[in-house]
Amino acid sequence: MYIRTALLVLAYASSLCLSGCATSSARPANAAVANPLVISEEELDAANQENNAYEQIRRLRPGWFAVRGAVTFSLRRGAPGAMRLSVDGGALQALDLLTQMRPSEMKAVHFLDATEATQRFGTSAASSAVILVERR
Repeated sequence: MYIRTALLVLAYASSLCLSGCATSSARPANAAVANPLVISEEELDAANQENNAYEQIRRLRPGWFAVRGAVTFSLRRGAPGAMRLSVDGGALQALDLLTQMRPSEMKAVHFLDATEATQRFGTSAASSAVILVERR
């Protein structure tokens, strides 16, 4: 009985070890995995090809500005359901500020879905929000 239990434990441990080895070698150690909710400084630097911050973000994370397959981004101030912008965690602003910023001014960009945006900023961000961290 003890031998049978020991063999089962050994077999289980071996299978865990083999599956762990197979998983860890599936991708190179230096491969960066993009976070779908954050655009990092490294990504921004590598992709700095756009004229303004909005176009840069839209190219890197097009899904941030799409809902149910249609683009719902509105540059009009105060448009109902429009995504809002917070610069360095400050008060919410209209997203059109991004069209006036250069990509080189951004250090990181974070996306908050409607639930997270409402929890953080209240009902004025009931659609969603983007938090931009500026380079200093």
